[in-house]
Amino acid sequence: MFVPANSRRFRPGFTLIELLVVISIIAVLISLIAPAVQSARAAARRVKCLNNIRNIALAMINDASAHGDQLPHVRTQGGGIPTTWPIHLLDDLDASGVARQVRQDGVIDSSTDTEIWLEVFSCPDDLARTRQANALSYVANGGIFYDTSGVNVNHHTASRIAEELVTGAPNRLGYATGVLWQKTSTDSRRMGFGFVSQGDGISNTLLLGENSDPRVDLSASTNPTGTWGTTSMYSLIFAIDTDDVEFGSTKLHNKSGTVDDILDWTGVELLEDSQINGRRDSGGLRPASNHQDIVHFAFCDGSARPISDSIQADVYLKLVTSAGSLHGEGILNQSDY
Repeated sequence: MFVPANSRRFRPGFTLIELLVVISIIAVLISLIAPAVQSARAAARRVKCLNNIRNIALAMINDASAHGDQLPHVRTQGGGIPTTWPIHLLDDLDASGVARQVRQDGVIDSSTDTEIWLEVFSCPDDLARTRQANALSYVANGGIFYDTSGVNVNHHTASRIAEELVTGAPNRLGYATGVLWQKTSTDSRRMGFGFVSQGDGISNTLLLGENSDPRVDLSASTNPTGTWGTTSMYSLIFAIDTDDVEFGSTKLHNKSGTVDDILDWTGVELLEDSQINGRRDSGGLRPASNHQDIVHFAFCDGSARPISDSIQADVYLKLVTSAGSLHGEGILNQSDY
């Protein structure tokens, strides 16, 4: 039977133009959604990093409570079992098995079972140390140091900053800065949160900071190795070098006057190497992160928050000191950070 052409039924479908329009709409939607997804992932990584540093701070507070308000040493000099503040906190961070292995082996290297990645010690945005053995993205507040023959010698030792800066007033200035000190053959004192509370206050004193930087050559001897199993000071603390702090044209370690005069910080300038997210080319000890324009810090009260890398020099110096207000530093304005 003959069917007229105008009465034939055609299968419905897209024309080429309609298909191109649909594809264009999908492409536009993807371009709008993708940045939001990336932003959400970045925010999740920042939250994870902030939780990590907060958990480490709380572990340190709990450990101090169990040891007469004494914080762990940055490291213990000498041979034997390596002792650093991250190793000291392993039991408090639910890593007792790793702690037992460290005590059994007496050393941390590839020949033992203690080459292990602990998530709490690693920032998700620390790309250079992602899932690397013994990776450490967080460092303790080491205060101010005067580097004449290497920070390993001059950080809280007999030849420390206080004696270098203020004749006749040994240890006053040095022990007004930082929170964790190292044990030496001549000095085994430890910091306590009670001391910080009576000084600048536990909510105004930095305890921990990040140390993440994709530019770092982890094999270079002058840069942080970024592992919790090393006794290198470059892996364990952030600090401010007196050579980076200037009052006009005068370096901090050349500034004359009393301890109170020095800690006044009036007219101070902080140079690139020691400031937050500062240069790494000199092997400095500044805190740094891969989060845009901010670095996460934990305070001595257990709180944690991001701080901008554009923070004023005198404000950052006041945060690094633990008892500066007892020596003329002045009161810290919390709205400044």
